[in-house]
Amino acid sequence: MDCFAALAMTSAGREMAEAAFDKVKAGLDEAKAYLDRLRDRRKDLADAPAEKCQAPTEKQ
Repeated sequence: MDCFAALAMTSAGREMAEAAFDKVKAGLDEAKAYLDRLRDRRKDLADAPAEKCQAPTEKQ
């Protein structure tokens, strides 16, 4: 058995795997929250009246 397999079978290995999983899950949750905010912004823009969506004109 190699050292990685032996480590995985110990409580330290499980703790390390759980910590890594928690970090990955936190990153995925953060990415999902960002995409949800982006989706909400796009939905708000799609629902906005046309006059609010026009670019401002330069004043002379």
